[in-house]
Order: sequence, then C-alpha cells, then structure tokens
Amino acid sequence: MIVILTALEVERSAVVALLTGVRTRRVPTGEVFDVGSLHGREVAVGLTGAGTGAAAINTERAIGAFRPTAVLFVGVAGGLREWLAIGDVVVATRVYAYHGVRSDRDGDHARPRAYESSYALTTAARVLARTPAWRAALPPGEEPTVHFEPIASGEVVLNNRESYTARHLDHHYNDAAAIETESAGVAQSGHMHESLPTITVRAISDFADGGKDAADRGGSQRRAARNAALFAAALVAELPHADGEAATSEERKTHMTVNNTLSGNANVAVQAGTINGGLWLGGQGHRRPDRGEAVARLTTAVAEAHRAGRLSREVYDHAMLRLDDLRTTAEGDAAAVTANARVLDVMFRDHPDLRGLVAAVLAGGAA
Repeated sequence: MIVILTALEVERSAVVALLTGVRTRRVPTGEVFDVGSLHGREVAVGLTGAGTGAAAINTERAIGAFRPTAVLFVGVAGGLREWLAIGDVVVATRVYAYHGVRSDRDGDHARPRAYESSYALTTAARVLARTPAWRAALPPGEEPTVHFEPIASGEVVLNNRESYTARHLDHHYNDAAAIETESAGVAQSGHMHESLPTITVRAISDFADGGKDAADRGGSQRRAARNAALFAAALVAELPHADGEAATSEERKTHMTVNNTLSGNANVAVQAGTINGGLWLGGQGHRRPDRGEAVARLTTAVAEAHRAGRLSREVYDHAMLRLDDLRTTAEGDAAAVTANARVLDVMFRDHPDLRGLVAAVLAGGAA
C-alpha cells in the first residue's frame, strides 16, 4: 500500500482521476480516503487540508490506518526562482520547516529544521525524470521540466516578494525553489515512523509575487495539479513491491472470476486459459449482484470515463459525492438509493454505458 496525500480538492481530484477501481474507505478516526489501483499498486489518496499542523495529523492517521510502504505528498506550490515555469514539477530533495525562529533584541535568528527526502524515492524520481514516459498524457506541446530542489514549508501563503517572509526565505533558505504550507508536517510524520520513505512532488502554479489569484483564475492551479499527479503516478509505477505487500486486482489477472448472466434460451461460450476451481453456470434463480458490487463497478467506470475525457471534472466530482452517499446508505433505505441513482442517471444522460450501470445499482438496491 502506498499513501498519496494532498491539501486541496483540485489536487486530490487530479490524483484520483488516475486510479482504477476507486472506492472510499472511512478510517476509525473519521477521515475518508479514495482507495484504488495505480499501475498495479494499491493506493490510498487522502485530503489533509491546508497547513503543516493539519498535514502532520492527517499523515499520522493515514500511516496508522494503512501501514504504507511509502508516503507521497502531491500538489501545487509557489515558485521562488526565475528559471521555473508554470506547470514545472519540483521534487523536494529536502523540506525546510522555515518558521523556527528565536526573536531577540538584536533581531530574529533562524532556527531551521530540514527533512531530507527518501534517498530511494528521490533516486527513482531522478531516473523517471530522464524519460518522456510520464508526459505521455499531457496535451501536445506541453513539456514541463522536472527539478530536484529544496522546498520551503510553513504557515504563510506567500504572494508578495517584498514581504518579511520573502526576505526571511531569501536570507536563510535561498536554495529553496518553491514554497507551500504542508510538506513540513508530512515529512515530520514520516521521520517519526522510523524514517518511513516520504517525498514531496509539487508543480508550480504561481510565482508568489502578487499574481496568484490571476494565475489561479487562468487555470494554472489545475494544470499544475495535473502535472504533479501524473509525475507522482509514474513514480509509483517505478517503486519496488515490499515483501508481503498485497497484490491488487490488476496483478491478479491470472486468477480471475468471470460471471456471465443470461436469461431465456441464450447461449454462452466461455473463452479461458487454465481454470482453477469451479465453473458455475447459473440459469433462472441466479444471484443478483448486491448494491455494493454494482456501486463499485459504477465508480470504476466513472473514474475511467473522467480519465478518458468523457466527463468534465465538475460532473466527475458531483458523481463521486453521490456514489459516496450510495456506499454509506443503510441497507433497506430504498428511497435514498433511488434518489441518488436518479440524480446520477440525469448526470449521465449522454452516456448509455454509465446509465446501464446506474440501472444495475437500482436493481441491486431493490434486491
């Protein structure tokens, strides 16, 4: 299991759009994660919220719930160097927690704390950055550069290069290439768990120079979130499996269960390799799939439709909220199932395949 954490919804959505077999999991402490498969690896994606404190607490809870082999923090950042471009990816070689200061009569004295990124993860990222493979899903003409530099992390959203914070960073942390507000908390949690491999992958969405709002309105934040997610996903594919790590459904393709449901006098032909175990052919009285199975299939199809560009991000996000409601609806609450399914049916009016899966949810809910 690998945990990918994000601070903003735009960042979380960019990562989840790359998963298959997405389902939600609520952990005992109340947080909800999207769990799915990414390049054959089981991945849990969580939302920490802004700030190093919230990031540290939610990273700790994610580690406790999933016992991951690695933690990636993925999202957007403000650029601090003139050689960066919007959409460029910055992989943190170390994270500076820059708010450590002692203030005396003669001024403020920095008390820096730095967390080195995992050597193994950084090495894998450097190898990946040399290849064009991770850029395959980008629009034609977009070729963001990947940089390996320190990142500064604190509690300030920097949007002024003349501010006290900007001067403090330039004086004490002048090798930092980007600034953001969560990675120090994530890095500290990883450090406290016997140096759990942890790394931050950010993409530049603005230059912390007063133009942040205009850049965000122009789509830079979504672009940067997409680039960071694509690079992080490719990095996950490069990571070795830990001993005893459970295989995902993608890795179990040689141990598949195939169910064909027919009615009347229909004929079925089975094409298969080696069949281990029983072969079941059911006629009348076959078991209907339950609602949970139907919702899982619909969730996977929605995620794949969004990734293929068939669903807008707005429709995708609204659909995922409805699907989450369906997953948590109490058994026997037919009215709630019907209400959510009808909304989804309207949302997917131009997609007959998805409407068919919504009908299966209704059938399962009524079973």
